[in-house]
Amino acid sequence: MFRLVALYLAASSMVVSAYNNHFELDHLFSETVKPCDDFYEFVCNNHGNGNDSFMYNMKQAYNKEIRKHVNNYSDPVLDFFREIVKRDHFEKKLFEMGKRFASDISRGTNGKYKIYASIVVDHKTKVLKFVDSYVTEYTSIECSYDFCPSYIKGVVDGYNEFIDLSNRFDEKTYKIVAKYREVEASVTMDQIDEAVFNLTYKDAFAPYLNLITAKVATENDLWLPKDIEENFEKFSKDLKSETVRTIMRQKWIPSETRKHVADSIQNINTILSFPQSARNLTNIKKAMSFYTEQFEKNEQMLRKVMNESQGILKKTRGVIVQAMNRYRAAYEGTKEYVDIWTVDNTQYGLYVFNAVNEYDTVMIWPALSYYINKNMPTGFIYGQIAQTLAHEIFHSLDSKIINRASVKKAANELIGLARYDDTFQCYKDYYESFTVAAPNGTSLYQDKESVRREGFCDVEGARVAFRVVMATLFRSPVFKSALYHDKSSFSNEQWFFIGGLMMTCGHERSPLEDYVHTKNGAHPRPTIRMNAWVQQLDEFTNAFGCRPKDRMYVLPKKVRKNAKDKNGNRLDHRKKQCRLFD
Repeated sequence: MFRLVALYLAASSMVVSAYNNHFELDHLFSETVKPCDDFYEFVCNNHGNGNDSFMYNMKQAYNKEIRKHVNNYSDPVLDFFREIVKRDHFEKKLFEMGKRFASDISRGTNGKYKIYASIVVDHKTKVLKFVDSYVTEYTSIECSYDFCPSYIKGVVDGYNEFIDLSNRFDEKTYKIVAKYREVEASVTMDQIDEAVFNLTYKDAFAPYLNLITAKVATENDLWLPKDIEENFEKFSKDLKSETVRTIMRQKWIPSETRKHVADSIQNINTILSFPQSARNLTNIKKAMSFYTEQFEKNEQMLRKVMNESQGILKKTRGVIVQAMNRYRAAYEGTKEYVDIWTVDNTQYGLYVFNAVNEYDTVMIWPALSYYINKNMPTGFIYGQIAQTLAHEIFHSLDSKIINRASVKKAANELIGLARYDDTFQCYKDYYESFTVAAPNGTSLYQDKESVRREGFCDVEGARVAFRVVMATLFRSPVFKSALYHDKSSFSNEQWFFIGGLMMTCGHERSPLEDYVHTKNGAHPRPTIRMNAWVQQLDEFTNAFGCRPKDRMYVLPKKVRKNAKDKNGNRLDHRKKQCRLFD
């Protein structure tokens, strides 16, 4: 183990030298809330940091860096993407302007001036009349909702939103008669590129934008230093190995199943950033030429579709997928092939902040590891990377059924074993116990299978990740000697938990607003995810010295009905420690 730690530190010498003089973040932790009282409030401190928080900016950093270099870059395919987005954004902006004007009409003023406009609905004839009486030069139009200009759609939607619920109507069944002044909307190139390089259009754009991202990263040296990347690849292998050892210790799993599941974890392909072949400009240009050629063959058809219908994204995706498959057929298996992970004929957008598991492959996006180059506490960095890797690895052990022709999920063999089923029932009860009160007093919670799976990966992954970090780094004399300049106000163990889920810090919202905003999301909502995580972990309680009276103190393994804490408060018997592995 001593030699392993030495290898880590040798491989990450740049990390050590970069971090040993500065160990704080450009982020305000709460001065009024303690970690053991409310870890989310302490770490995220949304009120103190505002919505433009440190973690928000860190998540955007790589994407912004790519866009900065793309801003002056032009090619036929990217420029066509920009045209699609510009039209889309322009229409959305007009729609929002229409909604705002409808709001002004309902109030009779825009806050500065009186509004001379009216909206009248005749439910018998199913006609909505909108007249802006103040204008002298106007446009007149009659249309059904689907074929109205975006601005008029916004006015109608806004009106329908602001009237009493009992008076609302299906606008698509009404004729719209409008007399109004034409309005103008503008959008900047920065706004267009920001929209191009996000997930909204990924199904159509991602395969080509991934190549542009690799091109920009190579031309502007945005890759992680090779030694640091190798260091984290070693760390990834250790996480898998520790997970395998943990599985092999579980006597409640039949021996054949145990080996099968353990082998599936050991064989997970872990991708940290882009493949080496994507760092060669010649390879990238060859790949991009397939997309340019396919686009030029289909450009006339695409422009006709863009002018005549709303199906442009579907048609564009078809052209991009054709190009991708032609390129794969020509180069896959060769050294020149830029092997960007492709699933179901598409690719993830590797220019955003994310990580993903597809059972036999785990990928950490370049954006997530990009800030490892930054001057930040070592414990924070290892907490972030270790927790993310472990979380994704444990998705290969969660209860989601995968039984495709190409891959069968070994962990699905655990379903039906009492310990496995009981553990997931425990996580179900646990995450459903975090409720928020609706205005009528009803208790609301995220009733989704994915929420308990994500919680399982957060907690069970953290237990393994923390063991690996402690064994390879934090308890090592070599590590402590190399970092003797560490003057941080937190220990490395504490930084591990701060960094582990800090990326989930969201915007400042009330619990109810947070629930409404995220109720359909796959993950536990931000305001409870971090707290639910640490209350399951003895390691957190020990790192921060939490006491039984503290809210974040680790939950007991069993809670009797009607049990009370030391302050006399009744304990929710659904809130107990869940644990799959001994």
